[in-house]
Amino acid sequence: MPPLLAAVWTVAASTIVTGGFHEDGLADAADGFGGGTTPARKLDIMRDSRIGSYGALALLLSLLVRVAAIAGLGRPAIVTTAMILAGMLGRSGILLLLLVLTPARDEGMGASMGQPRVSSTLSGLGLAVLASFLSLPILLATAVVVSGFGSALLLARLAHRQIGGHTGDVLGACEIATECVVLTVIATALGV
Repeated sequence: MPPLLAAVWTVAASTIVTGGFHEDGLADAADGFGGGTTPARKLDIMRDSRIGSYGALALLLSLLVRVAAIAGLGRPAIVTTAMILAGMLGRSGILLLLLVLTPARDEGMGASMGQPRVSSTLSGLGLAVLASFLSLPILLATAVVVSGFGSALLLARLAHRQIGGHTGDVLGACEIATECVVLTVIATALGV
């Protein structure tokens, strides 16, 4: 199968397996952050099930980045490693947000997550870092971890400024954004 077509099917399969859960959060967060003028209005927009132009653009760009990165890697073994690490670091980004932000609302999925125990969170983060260093050359692993966690912390800062904390949508957006950054770094270093 040509690399581009294989990459599209890979992202499609990944999205089907997760139910597009994180993509929904990305779209809602982009619509809220882009469309609202006050934190309350941004939160209202994020609850709206309809997708707006900011959400559609965020989804399109995230799909394009993932497909291009996977197609650029080309070799199945490297694609598999990159996808696993991107997923692990993306979900670790969620842990970082839960550590550094409080919920922006009293109800909803973000609020139901609660404040994780620091020891459990550090264990989760440590596993993602360890997997990166066991799977990639040291300099690339360092770049992947720093850029992945850095993007999550930048999103945390943005969420704090926009709505004063996190929501389930922000957590989903963090997973996708971190995944895109990790895949981009790996594809830039190891791409064909």
